[in-house]
Amino acid sequence: MGISVSTLCEWKNKFSELSEALKKGREVADYIVENELFESCKTRTVTVKKPIKLKKVMVDGKKRLEEERIEYAEEQVVVPANVTAQIFWLKNRRPEKWAGVPEETRAEEHDDDGLLEALNAAADLSPPDDVEMLPEEEDDHAEK
Repeated sequence: MGISVSTLCEWKNKFSELSEALKKGREVADYIVENELFESCKTRTVTVKKPIKLKKVMVDGKKRLEEERIEYAEEQVVVPANVTAQIFWLKNRRPEKWAGVPEETRAEEHDDDGLLEALNAAADLSPPDDVEMLPEEEDDHAEK
């Protein structure tokens, strides 16, 4: 704007109309962004103008005249939903359901039905007492 931040703050305090106008402008911008976020959460079809280069060649005897121009054609494009925007929307609009790990999931993490003990037992590398071990084969290529 060509003024310092301190000057703007001073003017906002001095002129209530300026302060209100800035607040309204901020609200309008927030509504626009909110609407765009909502739209990006949905799969939608949009019309885009695609440039097409047209070339016209005219031959008159030995003379060759080329003429080029750009025209625009409308094309329907499917824009997929933005998953990141969907997650952001849900976490902010329904935090009780989407803000973090649901409590049911946290409770299930601690109820492992002995799985942790079984994994620890499987990690024990010593063989059970009732299993005979095969003799180790000597490696012919090993250094002696």
